Amino acid sequence: MKIGFIGAGLIGGGLARLAVQAGHEVIVSNSRDPRTLFSVVAGGSRPRRHRS
Repeated sequence: MKIGFIGAGLIGGGLARLAVQAGHEVIVSNSRDPRTLFSVVAGGSRPRRHRS
């Protein structure tokens, strides 16, 4: 299942990590530095980057 999150703060980041660990394809939109997403994708996902 594809799941998207807007924001990777405490709530969005935590939910995104759980979804990645459950094996879902996760898309996160984050307005901060992309390096802030490292903790979200550390759970075993294959990160891809897209700049808009």
